[in-house]
Amino acid sequence: MARFVFTSDGHFVNVDMITAMKVTGVIGNLQAIEIWFAGNAVKEPGLVLQAAAANELFEELLRIHQTIGWTASRPEDATQNKIAGDDIVVR
Repeated sequence: MARFVFTSDGHFVNVDMITAMKVTGVIGNLQAIEIWFAGNAVKEPGLVLQAAAANELFEELLRIHQTIGWTASRPEDATQNKIAGDDIVVR
């Protein structure tokens, strides 16, 4: 079943069709998300979400990925990389 997000700025986004995103800003305070969808044959993004709508979509994507186990349940777990010499060790 397809997953959709209805953003506060009126976009109804099928998150299953997203193939790439360019995120601007920091998590929790995003400036924008540029989104490319499956079947998009041009260089420009198919949709650009700003501020609140970008945060809403990103939070929903994190929630979906946490539910199915693709993302750490706690954000700090996702960034627990340690540098050992020249190698990066991921816990």
